[in-house]
Amino acid sequence: MIRGWLIVALASLTWWSTPAPANAHTDLISSSPTTDEVLTGFPETVQLVFSEPVAPEFVTVTLTQDAGPSLELAPRAEGATVTAPVPALKAAGDTPADGWTLSYRVVSTDGHPITGHIAFRVTGSGSTSDKPTQAVATPATEGSRGQGRSVIIIGVFSAVTTIAAMYLLARGRARDRHE
Repeated sequence: MIRGWLIVALASLTWWSTPAPANAHTDLISSSPTTDEVLTGFPETVQLVFSEPVAPEFVTVTLTQDAGPSLELAPRAEGATVTAPVPALKAAGDTPADGWTLSYRVVSTDGHPITGHIAFRVTGSGSTSDKPTQAVATPATEGSRGQGRSVIIIGVFSAVTTIAAMYLLARGRARDRHE
């Protein structure tokens, strides 16, 4: 009988000592250009600053003109900061006027993908300085899938532990009756 309670106590201790998945996610905290910013000239570089470091090998930054083709930039990540030079847009048809969207996808060091879009406008053809300011990020739906898997794994582990404890408890009671 004491062995059965000991098993239940150990199962409960295992359940309560299992760490919950972390809910902290990496967020975009500033960018240059910012969302809905109107620039008087085209930026020479774009910059994204995140709340935590990102994995440099999984950084993608794309620049798209409204109703136009996309231009994949060559981003460089150092810690929590991603910068990408913007090539000079001098060819006919590559006019910097009108609306642009800066799209990004990075992966935080804990493995969660972060994606977002920053829409901005350019009214001239000169370049501007790239001073970071506040921006709003679009959270990734892929990151929540990884967190859901952790909850499922913890749930399955808890169920198996509970079933094992119940089996051992029942087995101990059956032995006590036969003795």
